[in-house]
Amino acid sequence: MGRTVRSDIPLRADPYRPALPALLAAALAAAVWLAGLHGGDLAAQVYRTDLVRRHGLVLWDPGWYGGQYPLSYSVLTPLLGAAIGLGVLAAASAAVATLAFDRLTVALLGRRTAGSWYFAASTLLAVAIGQVAYLAGEAVALAALLALLRRFRALAVALAAGVTLLSPLAAAFLVLVCGVWAVHDRSRRAGAVATGAGAAVVVGLLGLAFPGDGPFPFSVGSLLAALALSALLACLPRAPAAVRTGAWVYAAACLASWAVPNPIGGNAPRLAESAGVPLAVALLSASRLRGKVALVAAAVVAALAVWQWGPGLAALRAASPSEAPSTTASFYQPLVRQLEARSRGPVRVEVVPTAQHWESAYVPDLARGWERQLDVRDNPIFYRPGALTAASYRRWLVANGVRWVALSDAPADSSGRAEAALLRSGAVAGLRLAWSDRSWRLWRVEGGPGLLSGPGRLTALGPDRVTVQVSRPGRLVLRVRYNRYWRARSGVGCVAPGAGGWTVVEARRAGTFALRASLLGGGPSATC
Repeated sequence: MGRTVRSDIPLRADPYRPALPALLAAALAAAVWLAGLHGGDLAAQVYRTDLVRRHGLVLWDPGWYGGQYPLSYSVLTPLLGAAIGLGVLAAASAAVATLAFDRLTVALLGRRTAGSWYFAASTLLAVAIGQVAYLAGEAVALAALLALLRRFRALAVALAAGVTLLSPLAAAFLVLVCGVWAVHDRSRRAGAVATGAGAAVVVGLLGLAFPGDGPFPFSVGSLLAALALSALLACLPRAPAAVRTGAWVYAAACLASWAVPNPIGGNAPRLAESAGVPLAVALLSASRLRGKVALVAAAVVAALAVWQWGPGLAALRAASPSEAPSTTASFYQPLVRQLEARSRGPVRVEVVPTAQHWESAYVPDLARGWERQLDVRDNPIFYRPGALTAASYRRWLVANGVRWVALSDAPADSSGRAEAALLRSGAVAGLRLAWSDRSWRLWRVEGGPGLLSGPGRLTALGPDRVTVQVSRPGRLVLRVRYNRYWRARSGVGCVAPGAGGWTVVEARRAGTFALRASLLGGGPSATC
């Protein structure tokens, strides 16, 4: 790997106890959590964790985007969050990730550097932003690399599979690192290949089982930062050959992810943010640079650190007077009570996304939600310049079966600002103001078909299940996303994919038509 990497360094070989950086990471995570500095990503984690608490693991959930696969995001994180709490999971993940990073860099450089302490401090960013699933996946990925370093091949492969079940994004990064490691370390090549393959196979299986994520936006600024880090890692004199190669491979992967829209997209720089900058700090502190070269390298690292810590400001803004109310359940309760009082049966609600997205956790049955890839894929009207007009918005509401539209006085997400302005203008036809208070306005969508068109009535809609009361034979359009796992619970009819990705019910007779999403069967196929 360019220099000897020691795998026999005991946990107390360096002058400081190895647990100290890990303890610092856990303490900072706990402090951030208890201080309530929770960024917008946490809302999605809370929603998925509450879903598991109420229903267990589900294949299909209609709460966002007309229906989506929760397991495509993370299998284990909601389970662990429900069992021990997201705060405990975040603190434990920060500690494990720091300990593993510290042991890896000590083996690489022969001693502990400032990089270990910097890594410990920077874990609070993922906690503050709410990236609990990624932080947990990162911790297990680093533990897998440490197991590989110490030649515990079977453990490394098992941990690699666990990474994928926690965070497919972290698993993708693990595959990249294992590929580079296999090229540069003959003695561990078989283990590196097996570890990377273990992660890749599980990622592939999850992608086949639960397809459908759309592209994630990737800004030029983030791309340039990732490329600058790659160049720095490739040029630092203490960087091993594997790190240099990995830096260029990562740069190429970021360029490809930016050029070709894909579900990773703007998440590609996450590796640079979480581990790349701390690794640069470690290598720089271990280098014997002098003069202008040292100043230039330090300036680049400082600039990257500013970029890395920038997203953490979102958590601070969430605690500001303008945004703090919209992060609490009580802010949404008046709206939820109105929706419950005014709705008969299942309905779909469009809440203009707030900057911190807590409507995703506290308001049920949303037309949108909080997964950017799905929003870009299913609702491009909010992302294409000039696409959102009064007429196109009305068509979107009708096509998505939206019955209610709600707008709060909280700052809106970037994808909701034009929508909020359009609603305030009063230019959208067919919206009748039904209720308002100091914080909310609620409109009823007049003339739209709602969630069901055809001779029937939607009586139940929940995770993995749909029930329709059919009044006579005919064709019904159910505005929930079709999925391959539907199983019929009665002989009333069958289902098929329809236009727009919705579900079409072909009713053969009157009666109750029930569908259940099942991976293992449990009923006859509902496909027509």
